[in-house]
Amino acid sequence: MNFLYYLAAIGESNFDKKIEILTHNLKYLYDNIKQNFDIIVNLYEINNIYENRLKDEINKLEFIDNIFIHKKKGILVQLWFSNPYHNIIDNYDYILFILDDVKIDRVDINHMIRIKEENSIEFFSPRVTGSTHSFMNKYNNGLYFSNSVEIYFFLLNKNDFHKFMQINSIDNYQFWGVDLLFGYFNIKSAIYYDYNIIHVLPSQNNRNTAIKNMIKYLNKFGFKSHEEVIKKYGNIKEVKSINKSHNSICNTKKRIIVKQPIISKPPVLNVIPNGIRKSNTNSIGHKRR
Repeated sequence: MNFLYYLAAIGESNFDKKIEILTHNLKYLYDNIKQNFDIIVNLYEINNIYENRLKDEINKLEFIDNIFIHKKKGILVQLWFSNPYHNIIDNYDYILFILDDVKIDRVDINHMIRIKEENSIEFFSPRVTGSTHSFMNKYNNGLYFSNSVEIYFFLLNKNDFHKFMQINSIDNYQFWGVDLLFGYFNIKSAIYYDYNIIHVLPSQNNRNTAIKNMIKYLNKFGFKSHEEVIKKYGNIKEVKSINKSHNSICNTKKRIIVKQPIISKPPVLNVIPNGIRKSNTNSIGHKRR
């Protein structure tokens, strides 16, 4: 299994705490899936002291094979849409999309993969302690299909990842309201309440700007407000029991350590026949010692 940890964005704010969370999550994930994996980091333009510390902390972890860092001025979606390393997403079987202030508490990735595959789930999240909306932590167990799943931790495959990017908008760069439209887009999303993550830090979004951008985003799809979306599609729509016994479906892979240089401007991407986009930018990797 080729696995990718995709860090949505990280910057100077609460940096020490977020580095602590990141290190915890990476170690937890390795202990859980018992194989090496790669990481993509979206990095806000920050002081070199913070940037170097981020790289140093990740480099300490021998189970991280490849480190891809995209550094750019912007906010969330603005970073994602300019990230040249999206041209390697198709190399991965599964991607963990996660925010920088989300700490893994109790999750079995292999079991979630099995549930995801058996139920054809596209956007899959565990229970979230500290979520904005109560339905994300309403229950202690069970698989619940929902037209709305807050975006903190999504277990995705490559097709799901591309779909997630496609439904976002550069104008709605804080991505408020995107999670309300999963029913509208006919996306099969679910929450597995047996596993839990923790939203550690309060949101630092400019609320007024985020709401304004969200309304414009929802308007594009014929909705005047988030209340109108919820009224039509609601949240929890189906509950399914799950057999908790499970076997690992992970395979180990050869360990190759390469580090990509930081770039600030995305290259032009060319589509090649196998569906993986190749960059026309020459990059030099080196083995971590």
